[in-house]
Amino acid sequence: MDLSQSKFELIQRRNDDLISYSFTSDSLQTEVNGSSEISEDLRQQLNISNDRANMLRNYYTYLWLLPMKLTDPGTVLDDSVIETTYDGYPVYKLKVTYDLEVGHDTWYFYFDRKDFQMRGYQFFHDEMKNDGEYITLSGLIKVDGLLLPSERRWFTNLDNTYLGTDRMASARD
Repeated sequence: MDLSQSKFELIQRRNDDLISYSFTSDSLQTEVNGSSEISEDLRQQLNISNDRANMLRNYYTYLWLLPMKLTDPGTVLDDSVIETTYDGYPVYKLKVTYDLEVGHDTWYFYFDRKDFQMRGYQFFHDEMKNDGEYITLSGLIKVDGLLLPSERRWFTNLDNTYLGTDRMASARD
């Protein structure tokens, strides 16, 4: 991610396939296993489209820029904060919802009680169904004086199934 140059690259490994989305301010380059020649069948099989690529870029930019994104318009921070534990850390748990035009999910953010470092977050599409996922954070990467988590591990809320790991390779403001 290089915000000053409007560049963003996301590389996903799905089973044996390596999918790369590279954005500049005015273009998108998509590759599968190093090739930009992607058959329609493979696009459907791997769920590759420009709309999905844009959604992933926006979503991952949001996640990597947390907790700063919690000040965005349409973000509703709950008035109460709960003391609990998360991933073995004593934390403050903050509930966040969004104005309907921004989003429909309910999120919880977990901040370390000692140093306020964000330890993870969790979201639900429907809390009553315990759907959605929780994400643990580890490692730090320094970006222009900010310390951002360098790794995210994803799990399902319902049964703690491990879904995958995201790693920040590099970033510039």
